[in-house]
Amino acid sequence: MVFNNDILFIHIGKTGGTSAAKYLCSTLNGPVYNVVPKGAQEIQYGHETNLIGQRHAILEEALAFTKKHSNLGLKDFKKVIAVIRNPYNLEISLFNYYKRLIENNPTILDGAPKRKEIILQDDFAAFVKGKFYHRNGIHIKKYVSLDGKIPKKVEVIKFEEMTDRFIELGSQFGNGNADFPHLNKTKPVDVTNFVTKELEPILYRKYRWVFEYGNYSRLHF
Repeated sequence: MVFNNDILFIHIGKTGGTSAAKYLCSTLNGPVYNVVPKGAQEIQYGHETNLIGQRHAILEEALAFTKKHSNLGLKDFKKVIAVIRNPYNLEISLFNYYKRLIENNPTILDGAPKRKEIILQDDFAAFVKGKFYHRNGIHIKKYVSLDGKIPKKVEVIKFEEMTDRFIELGSQFGNGNADFPHLNKTKPVDVTNFVTKELEPILYRKYRWVFEYGNYSRLHF
């Protein structure tokens, strides 16, 4: 997550959050803070100060962190922002993300043997049926809600609209001079090569809130 005195950015995994974080760290009025895991504190995107913490904090965790660090609560931020993505693409991206993790570090998922076996077997269907999340067991809505309700200050941006919206926010709450980066960009995929008639209802149930909130269309077979 990234924050200054005006904005709190909640980083939902596999939604272009690294690009968003780099842009905000380069454009927001200072002081700007980027919350990163231990070992990543030397990475510098802009004029931010790196703080050790949960990069993918849900809203409740993020507000506890900002309160402790800067005495900033929900009422102090002008805007809380997060990005959601087409659920089919999100699931495929998450699956491929775990494949890259294992390729780069073969022991990284030793603590999750079931998930690791599915990834090593390149079994997308089993991955979907396993109902894995980027952070284990944390439903996406938790990233933008408190006690099940989304506060009025929270703006959920669709992945397809994030470049234009973040540039607007950068101009509104900062210098807005940087180009929006596209880090870790993946090639477009045909979701019908992954999502079958059997898997679609499972994904719909898992991501129902995202489908409805983002007005994403379901596949019909």
